[in-house]
Amino acid sequence: HASRDGERRTLQQVGKPLTFQTEAAPAEPYFKGWIDTVTPRVISGWVVNIAAPMERVEVQLYIDDHFVEARIADQPRPDLKQEGLRENSSVGFLFLTPKLVNATHVVRVYAVRHDEQGRPALRMIGRPMKLTVAPSESDTPAEVNGRKED
Repeated sequence: HASRDGERRTLQQVGKPLTFQTEAAPAEPYFKGWIDTVTPRVISGWVVNIAAPMERVEVQLYIDDHFVEARIADQPRPDLKQEGLRENSSVGFLFLTPKLVNATHVVRVYAVRHDEQGRPALRMIGRPMKLTVAPSESDTPAEVNGRKED
């Protein structure tokens, strides 16, 4: 997990692990988006609220059906102007992949949508993606956006 100072730290589990049940409902018709990159270091993509394109969307990362992190999709994506996002191209998200065991994992990113009563529901962006971590990929530091990871 990346800390605020950009250093990568290993998280320790405290107590019993939590498992979340997520609905496999697609993002559409509420959201439009895609997961562009899934690597042992980075998971990135974009999402936009179709009804309110200027509104920032909360996204949540799940790996192997376990919640990892939530953030706002607000990264610049000028390449999406051709998708009709001329008013707001800051719809990208980027997660630093946490340290994972050497295996194949399933990655899902969800957009959070609140219903009329304000209850959150998760809508899957794109489709589940596979991420295979090999020993050399999990042990080698990488650089993302100018920040060194370990």
